[in-house]
Amino acid sequence: MPDPEVMAEILVYAAVAGDRAACERYRVSARTLRRWRARLAHDPVLATYVRQKKEVAASLRPRLEEVLLRLVEDLKGPILRMLEMDPSPQAIHAAFGGVKILGDLFVSLRFLEDRNAPTPAPDPQQGEVWDFLYRATAPRKN
Repeated sequence: MPDPEVMAEILVYAAVAGDRAACERYRVSARTLRRWRARLAHDPVLATYVRQKKEVAASLRPRLEEVLLRLVEDLKGPILRMLEMDPSPQAIHAAFGGVKILGDLFVSLRFLEDRNAPTPAPDPQQGEVWDFLYRATAPRKN
């Protein structure tokens, strides 16, 4: 059995990237992840490592979000110019593929948020890109 710090790393990765990705990356079974999650309730050492790793990830979130939004803003012009020069289906597919990747990154950042914290409102200073990403990744109401 790995030490609690490695277990915590894998559990936090699974929370961000999903169980399947964690199982593939760290070569553990889904059953092992379930056992480790159950162990969190009665293993204070493991729970402490998980909390610490989540805090580190959460502390990176604001900077990652800033970089991601700047990247989206900086790429908007070149993508539109590229599509003006080449409006072929392949170019459109490539452009939207890039936008999808950026959207996936933004969604991943949402996993770093505290699930009990209120979702921040869109910042009008960030403009339409922020508003689009905010609406696209907002939790759905059931």
